[in-house]
Amino acid sequence: SESELSDMDFDIDSGAEVQSIAMFATAASKGTSPAKRARQDQVRRRRNQAYKSQVRTFTKKFMAACEIYDQDPSPENRSAMESALGVVYGIVDKCESKGVLHKNTANRRKAKVGRQYSQRTQPGVAIMAFSSESELSDMDFDIDSGAEVQSIAMFATAASKGTSPAKRARQDQVRRRRNQAYKSQVRTFTKKFMAACEIYDQDPSPENRSAM
Repeated sequence: SESELSDMDFDIDSGAEVQSIAMFATAASKGTSPAKRARQDQVRRRRNQAYKSQVRTFTKKFMAACEIYDQDPSPENRSAMESALGVVYGIVDKCESKGVLHKNTANRRKAKVGRQYSQRTQPGVAIMAFSSESELSDMDFDIDSGAEVQSIAMFATAASKGTSPAKRARQDQVRRRRNQAYKSQVRTFTKKFMAACEIYDQDPSPENRSAM
């Protein structure tokens, strides 16, 4: 009917013929009528618009909570900001699971709000993630110049993997020390090999060659 055509949100004079042909071909391939297919598309479009509207709404609420925290960085305001961040993550993940947002788009949205959070709580992240000043010194970066960048990357990675920034920092610390131990072993045994080579140069005996 004419009312169904008006609900399809396209210009009849310019694009109706092309859209109707494509719609009919798609509907025929799936065994549905063009009218039913149009109604289904309309329902999906409105559902997707509602989900995207929720993402924008809760992102604005999170930014409002960030502004309140900037004015008064109290524990209550920080808790409200973290709660708003969790809601944004939840609705973005739901949109990704429903196919409303592409995976990369969802990751960008979460990273964007995650940066806003970590920029405001960077000192708190550092205190929460490391129990002593010596652990901070083991990170091999300039606190004044590199802490903000490292905290942002740490929070974004932890959020994407479902772990807290503190736990993620401890895991990274363990991996870093393990890697340093392996590299130290490489240097140690390389020095031992070079020492054996020098001994063989002085006395090229079968025993020294076997040791080398």
